[in-house]
Amino acid sequence: VNGKTEILGCYNTRETILQGEEEIAGILGPSYGEVNIKNCYNAASFETIEGGAPDVGGIISSEDSGSRLELYVDKSINYSDILFEKSTDASGIANVGNAILITNSANYGDIKGRESAGITYSGGGNIYNCYNIGDVSGDYTAGIAYGEATINNCYNLGQINAKYKGCAIADSQVSTYTNCYELTGNETTTEKETVKNTLNANRIDANTWSEWKIVESANNGYPIF
Repeated sequence: VNGKTEILGCYNTRETILQGEEEIAGILGPSYGEVNIKNCYNAASFETIEGGAPDVGGIISSEDSGSRLELYVDKSINYSDILFEKSTDASGIANVGNAILITNSANYGDIKGRESAGITYSGGGNIYNCYNIGDVSGDYTAGIAYGEATINNCYNLGQINAKYKGCAIADSQVSTYTNCYELTGNETTTEKETVKNTLNANRIDANTWSEWKIVESANNGYPIF
């Protein structure tokens, strides 16, 4: 897309097979201008043929847009595994150049690429009130964000596997993060409740940041929205 765009309440559950594409995403590919994505989810599987090596995002992939894209993602979820041995960059939510704001969103899929992140691989952005469940693998990896980012009120539960550098939340040399949790999957019910309560207590804007809750039958009892 090119120009001010809103994508609301969309979902993708079909297999996505692309040949020779540089940008692959469950909801939106290369874009420019102001883009707002809200209440969307991706459950499609991804596959390339003839050895493609795309940049991949569960919701959006538009890395080459750079400063020409102003992206806002809210209340969106990726459920699909994104596993590309040859992929340059792979992210559960947004694989973009910079200028992003992601809130109240989550990744459940395993992510694998050369540079990979549970929520976003980007050149600059803000990630608030998000979480990652999927395992993240690659040369350079992070549970929430790889690249420059400001991160607040997030947690990572996925395993981080890196050939060169892996970060549970983000690379502290280029990112700042506050009130973020690196969880192991072995937390007790009481510890999960404590995490939930702390996340709720630290919502900077309770009107726009979703309230965390625990549903015993969902997400193994870890906080969700």
